[in-house]
Amino acid sequence: MTTTRSHHPAPASASAVRRVRTLAAGSAVSSFVLVAWPSAGMRAFSSLVYQDQRYPADFSSEALDYIRLTHAVLGAVMVGWFLTIFLLAPLAAVHIEVWWALVGGLVAWYVPDTAYSLLSGFWPNAVLNSGIGALFAPALAGLRPRRAEDGGVTSRAAAPRACP
Repeated sequence: MTTTRSHHPAPASASAVRRVRTLAAGSAVSSFVLVAWPSAGMRAFSSLVYQDQRYPADFSSEALDYIRLTHAVLGAVMVGWFLTIFLLAPLAAVHIEVWWALVGGLVAWYVPDTAYSLLSGFWPNAVLNSGIGALFAPALAGLRPRRAEDGGVTSRAAAPRACP
């Protein structure tokens, strides 16, 4: 029997999985602040976008309630997104399709969110997005399973297995 290179990817390193999971866990905890303390989230975003924590103080109480609700819902969605990344990271290190799902999700968030932020004049949010992207992009790149052609595992030649 001859040894040939497998077309199956080799898993990424355990440290790459830990790096992505650590970023996802930290981001989920940070996002949870928006759910647990939406007023704190509102102040943080007001500082970021308007450089003034007190900016929405002259809004009506109904508008402030709506802004707090929006921050809480946004935080809950982000907690769910980061929890998904945390849970799928070990699978993404082995299965290229899962890795592409995580990368696709990051791109699907980053491009429209950042573009709208810039087009609407809220560039500080685009800077925040770019910071998050700059943290996750190299971590996800390190998580990508390696193809055998790129130095991945080799295996004994075997007949292709049929998909169930």
